[in-house]
Amino acid sequence: MKRSSYSLFAAMLVAAALIKAGHPLARDLATVDLTQWSPPDLAAVGDDPFGKLVKYGHALMTNTANEIGPTVADPQKRFSGNNLACQNCHLQAGTQPYAMPLTGIWGQFPQYRGREGGVATLEDRINGCMQRSMNGRPLPLESPEMKAFTAYMRWLSTGIPTGASLIGAGTLRLKEPTRAADPSRGAAVYANVCGVWN
Repeated sequence: MKRSSYSLFAAMLVAAALIKAGHPLARDLATVDLTQWSPPDLAAVGDDPFGKLVKYGHALMTNTANEIGPTVADPQKRFSGNNLACQNCHLQAGTQPYAMPLTGIWGQFPQYRGREGGVATLEDRINGCMQRSMNGRPLPLESPEMKAFTAYMRWLSTGIPTGASLIGAGTLRLKEPTRAADPSRGAAVYANVCGVWN
């Protein structure tokens, strides 16, 4: 991990401790409400090298299977192992609040990830999605695809301070039913709704 990554992680830990302790300095930390935030306009992105990466990152998000899926012409570009698009989980190309948005994510990494039991970079997190959700293989760190994904996320985060508290990040917590699960009813729903696609 680069020295700047350690510095950012240390700053985020200090900020979290200040917030938890109710320290007066915590009032100065930025809070961004993604439900009120307007993402930048893709049509305004230029054709300079960064702009080209942003546009490719958007294409990877919205048209994943045709860009890096299991049936693309170039076998070296077959990173995804299924025909899902990244925006199947990160809705509206990663801009919809409470749908695992990518807006503001650039300034949230590196971060401690409990599932991995350590500090992860944004690239680690992207490759986690590639290997788990996309049932594929990791993107090389210097690949055009990794650079495009990170450029897109950086661009989506334009104007959001590093380490900001993001309202609308992640997902909403589902309210669990107050009744016991009914496996026989679930089996019927599965057969009528899900099973028809098998």
